[in-house]
Amino acid sequence: TTAFSRRGLIAEYGISWILPRIVGWSAAQDLLLSGRTFYAEDAKELGLVKEVVAPDDLMPRALAYADDMARNCAPSSLAVIKRQ
Repeated sequence: TTAFSRRGLIAEYGISWILPRIVGWSAAQDLLLSGRTFYAEDAKELGLVKEVVAPDDLMPRALAYADDMARNCAPSSLAVIKRQ
């Protein structure tokens, strides 16, 4: 959530540093200053998530994604990427 300002708090946990780098300065300022709620489609549009799937499709989609990685990616490469 970015509702820090609505609760009289400062943006914590590094969100004020990382959010502009992900969504751009203008969108980050909008989210942090307004404290508005945003939903899955908004997160996708901002680039915070790769895709949005229906609840019933979530597990099959996640398993297919994991299966693709397991079949096509070297475990050592994935381990290094996760640590970077």
